Amino acid sequence: MADYTVSSGNVFKDMGLPSPEEKLAKAKLAWQDALGKKRLLILSPFESRYNRQTVTLANQRNAFVAALADKICIAHAAEDSRTWNSHRW
Repeated sequence: MADYTVSSGNVFKDMGLPSPEEKLAKAKLAWQDALGKKRLLILSPFESRYNRQTVTLANQRNAFVAALADKICIAHAAEDSRTWNSHRW
């Protein structure tokens, strides 16, 4: 059994939300508007060949984001989770 799920390309559909195509269209418009107004920056420490999330990549991503941040707020991490145990920023 695989330890990951391949995305449909629509996070709203993957989450089982109603009207996923409409939600995706609205999100794309919001992102385009924010990018156009230079209010949004999208960064990735990974090359495009990395198309599947792994624990190692998630840890590297979290460290990358933490290095850029002045403050970090993790909304939820279970006490015995990998986030809780591997990242004590």
